[in-house]
Order: sequence, then C-alpha cells, then structure tokens
Amino acid sequence: MSDDKTLGREYVDPVEFFRRTFLTEGLKELLDRTVRRVGGDANASPIINLQTNFGGGKTHSMLALWHLMSGTPVTKLSQEVQDLVAGRQLPAEVRRVVLVGTHLSPGSPTIKADGTEVRTLWGEMAWQLGGAAAYKLVAEADATGTNPGEELRHLVSAHAPCLILIDEWVAYARQLWGREDLPAGTFDTQFTFAQSLTEVVKTVPGAMLVISIPASHDPEKDPGVGGSAIEVGGPNGQEALQRLQNVVRRVADQWRPASSQESFEIVRRRLFVEPNASAIADISAVARQFTQFYARHAGEFPREVSDMAYETRIKAAYPLHPELFDRLYEDWSTLERFQMTRGVLRLMSSVVHALWVSQDASPMILPGTVPLDVPTVADTVGNFGSSLELLSQRATYLYSDANRYWYDTQASVTRKAADYADGLLRQTRPRRSRTPRKPGWSSFTRPRRTPRGLRTHPQCRSPVRRSSDGARRSGRIGTWSSS
Repeated sequence: MSDDKTLGREYVDPVEFFRRTFLTEGLKELLDRTVRRVGGDANASPIINLQTNFGGGKTHSMLALWHLMSGTPVTKLSQEVQDLVAGRQLPAEVRRVVLVGTHLSPGSPTIKADGTEVRTLWGEMAWQLGGAAAYKLVAEADATGTNPGEELRHLVSAHAPCLILIDEWVAYARQLWGREDLPAGTFDTQFTFAQSLTEVVKTVPGAMLVISIPASHDPEKDPGVGGSAIEVGGPNGQEALQRLQNVVRRVADQWRPASSQESFEIVRRRLFVEPNASAIADISAVARQFTQFYARHAGEFPREVSDMAYETRIKAAYPLHPELFDRLYEDWSTLERFQMTRGVLRLMSSVVHALWVSQDASPMILPGTVPLDVPTVADTVGNFGSSLELLSQRATYLYSDANRYWYDTQASVTRKAADYADGLLRQTRPRRSRTPRKPGWSSFTRPRRTPRGLRTHPQCRSPVRRSSDGARRSGRIGTWSSS
C-alpha cells in the first residue's frame, strides 16, 4: 500500500484510519480471521475471497488488514479494534505483500531500488516478502514467465507469518489474453500460479491470502445476475474472471459486505465528526419532529415512516435522510458507473460541501435538497442523464418539466398511467387452465376469456371498455374513439 501523502492522513496513518472506519460485522469477521491465522490458529480460514459490486468496500477492507498488520501497537488503535484483538498477541512482525493489478504492467519489467528486475506477479510477491534474497528463490521462473512450482512453497514458508493481498487480478490477467510474448507469462500461467498459491497458503501455518474479485457477470450466460462490466472489462476480462473464480471459490471463504443499515454509519463516520451529548439531543429532537409530522399526515406518506423504528433510522442516518440513502443504494447503485459505498461517499461529500457553502439551514439533507444544479455535484454523479431516466421510471412522486425535476406529495401522471397500464395488462393476460387435460386433447386449451366489462375492438383486437359518456377506450392509455 502506498504511503503517498496525497492520499490523506486517514488512509496512510493506521491510527487515523481506524478512528474514521466503522467496523461492520463483515469487517470484524475478516480482521478476526486474519489475527487468528497469522497468530498460528490452524482452524482460521487461510484464504478469503472479497467479492462484491464495484465500490462495495473491497479495497477499504484490504487497507484495514494492511494497517492492522503494520506493527502499530494495538493500544493506539480504536477501541473497537482493541476489543477485537483482546486476549490475543499479534506476531512481532508480519510480512506484507500487496499486488494491485492496475498498478503492475505485464508488458514491462519493474526495476527495484536494489537493481532487481521483476517481470511477473510471483516475482513481485517474492521481492516484497524478502527483497533480492527472497526473489532469488523464484528468479528462474520469473525470467521465463513460468509457474514457480515447489519453490513457491519454500518462499512462503521462509517468510511466514505473512499477509498476501491481491487486488484487481482480473484487470491484470485480461491483458495477457492471446499474448505469448509478454514478460509476465501467458494467460494460462496466471491461473496455474493462482492454484499453486492457494494450495501453498493452505498448508503453511501463519500464511494468509486475501483476493479481491469483481462481482460482475457475463450477461449472455447469466442475464439474471446484476453486476458491473466496468471492473471486468469485456470478453477478455470475463474469461479471466471465470477462470479465477474456478480456482478461488473452491478453497476460499466468502467475505460479507456491509448491510444497508451499516452503510449509514460508514458514511456518517467518514464525513462527519462524532456528535457530543448536545448534538445527540438535537438529533433526537429532529428525528422526533419528522416522525410526528409523518404521523399527522399519514395519508401522504408511506405507513412505515411514522413508526418508532423509522425514527431510529433517522437518528442513525443523520444528517442524511434515510430515504436519500435508500435511493442511492437501491436505485443509483444499479447504474453502471455508480460505485455503491464509494460512490455514495464521493457524492455526499460534494453535496455537504455545496450545502455548507450556500449556508443551507435545512434540518436534514433530503432528496429534494440535493443541489443538482451545482457543477461539482453533477460532475460527481457522472451519468446524471441515465440516473434521472431511471428515477423517472421508478419514482412515484418525481415530476419533470423540460430540464426541471422536483418531488411532490401527489403521484405523478406518468406513474399513474404506468400503474393503470400494468393493471390492464394483468386483467387481459390469459389464465392458464387448471383443468387436467385428457389424453388426445393436448392440442386444445381453455378458450381465452375477456374480463368482465371488456370486449374486443373489431379493428385492433385490443380490449375496449365503454366509458360513462358512451366513448370507447382501447387498451392503449390515452387512445379514445367515438361510438
């Protein structure tokens, strides 16, 4: 991991990092497994697969492991981390390796400060474990671009306890597809190495391997599964992803990403300081006023917003309204370029800054108070047009006029029309016969029945309902004809 000061102190300083990081249940479990594994617990999982959607917290979780094994005294870290490690002694030194596929070039060797020339992933891993001396164990395999074989076991055993983090492996491997002339070896050799590495780590006490794999999919082979093709990168990436999954899923335990409820605390802790007693009292008062307002106008809001549980959600999400979180995580996160928690943090950072500069006095940041007209906010959103289109299709209370968009307490005409059309479609859809078919009658079905009150228009064959004024209305919304 880089110590580049441009990253910000909260990323490069272990103490500040954990002070600003909310430990989700999944992250606690990951840290606990790692502490046990490097401490010599043979029952702890040796290999973890961090697989989630784009921007779902994989890199942040790896950074947490890197800082925990940095040698920083646990007593200096947050109380949550101290409680997690309590009663267990971390090794005095844990060798750390981080391989980021987007930061390594398969086509050009890297010259290290000591003059070592590294060509492959296994060469880079060896050098990070023990410098030039460790590199000599795999020097021949690195020079020829071939799997190091048994030398890999000697390498890992000689430098345990160790933590090996591999991120963006798919991005690295896809560059080797169809190439036989690159210093990094062939496409197939990548996965031979992956299999050898997982087998070695399983058998070496104190060795821990954490791999990040995108939760993307091949839309032709698996159209029902969501995911972003951006991280995978076309057919070459899809093949690399499938091959890597075949190796890793056999031996790795799966990591649990943050839940939607935990996301409140992640964003709040990263963007805002911890509230004191006075601020907590103010937050409680605001939450109570909102729920009381919803209760007084129960007919205009969803039923659940007046419950005590929703008041708790408001307190947890403050100063962001829970509805804004829901829209970002449930709707915006389905957009191709919106990166879940990372995207929410980036967007809300711009929103908070814009509202602070404008001295907005709203008690909470609501969906309607997001300043979409501010260039920095719009730029952060990225594909703003596609998100507006998606919201227009799904949001019941979103209105638009030319380039203006706003929310109202009344359902939009577009949404009402869509709901009415769906109702007509359900009415006119033929029902499957429940009567058992007799032998010899398999080619016959029950006659299609027209719903009561509807008949078929002789020209267009679509259902027509006669209105109170004698006009006939076809199944297409907004199409009327005189009788």
